[in-house]
Amino acid sequence: MRGTHQDLVSASKGTYDVNDTTPVTDKEFVGIDVASGTVISELEVNGVASNVVSDYISTPATAYSKNTLIVARGDDYFSKITLGTAGQATLILG
Repeated sequence: MRGTHQDLVSASKGTYDVNDTTPVTDKEFVGIDVASGTVISELEVNGVASNVVSDYISTPATAYSKNTLIVARGDDYFSKITLGTAGQATLILG
């Protein structure tokens, strides 16, 4: 993960809210606070055009039943997110 765990928990570099199905490709983020009822259909890491959503979510097509936090691994960062048909996520910038 880029930065420290304190940077992640405090969101020291800011946040960005996503509440529609438009892909977000202009942000680098180290964590995703996912709201209940949200489906993430696409995730990319480190600017590489490869959908890694199944590397982070065991059943990507199933909506979350509670809020959860997804954190990038190692020195990775997320570079793209697309939500499914509904939901909301707060990107923790890094």
